[in-house]
Amino acid sequence: MPIVLDTGCSHSLSPVSSDFIGPIKPCKQRNLRGLNGTVDIVGVGTVEWIIRDYFDNVRIIRTTAYYVPDGNIRLFSPQSYFQEQHGRGCCSVHADRITLELLDGSELTFPYHSTSNLPLMLLDAHAPPPPTAGFTFQQISSFDNPRFFLSVAHETNQNLTSTQRELLLWHWRFGHADMRRVQRLFSKRKGSLGSELPPLLASTTPTLSSCPLPLCAACQLSKQRRTSPGTKPFSSGSKSPDKVLSTGHLQPGDAVSVDQYQSSTPGRLPTTFGKELPRDQFQGGTIFVDHASSY
Repeated sequence: MPIVLDTGCSHSLSPVSSDFIGPIKPCKQRNLRGLNGTVDIVGVGTVEWIIRDYFDNVRIIRTTAYYVPDGNIRLFSPQSYFQEQHGRGCCSVHADRITLELLDGSELTFPYHSTSNLPLMLLDAHAPPPPTAGFTFQQISSFDNPRFFLSVAHETNQNLTSTQRELLLWHWRFGHADMRRVQRLFSKRKGSLGSELPPLLASTTPTLSSCPLPLCAACQLSKQRRTSPGTKPFSSGSKSPDKVLSTGHLQPGDAVSVDQYQSSTPGRLPTTFGKELPRDQFQGGTIFVDHASSY
């Protein structure tokens, strides 16, 4: 059940009791009147929603909301949320998207649903990211800076010539075939009697068969191989490397080695009771070793 970002509702509401992080208190208002009839209000409390927009930005929103068990949708009132935060924040409605600016200055962008034309906020940050960004090409083209959506073969790419861009397109079309072989398809051939035959394929640029070969990112990634570090085995006849770093360091404090480590399992903070986001948890640390005392 998503959350509808509704500027027309006067108060946020949720039919899910697990959304509330505190007690649900009775309120004076007993029911809400909407387009589909009237629903009963059980109480009011504070909801905590972990929101992710279609650019995979995750934020936590806490706001006051009505508990409506008979409701069939969550509603988020941005004006009520901003009023609770003493007027901080902003909500911008555009033709193809809606942007919610939170108190810390970060922005969340949500497109409109294709059939209902309503802006939907995604819940549950632990769910896998959406397979697509959720925008159509026309919507992306209307953004202020859509350059990061363009292909390397686009005409605005100044790192490749027009001939190299065409060669790269043919390379992709033939299933990443060898570019030298692709170039030979555009070269003139010799017949059995020494006559000159036209190329198998025609190109708009005559230098396609001889231009410098561009690099294909997919082919470069497929050629990668795992390499072992350049370690040198220790031989029994050489001098023992034990305590080499601490040679001449006789007093504590003469020399200290420093190393950093990273943990794949985030560590909880001591003051948040495990409710902080994974990116805010401990990710590693630093180790200091004194050479003389080994402390």
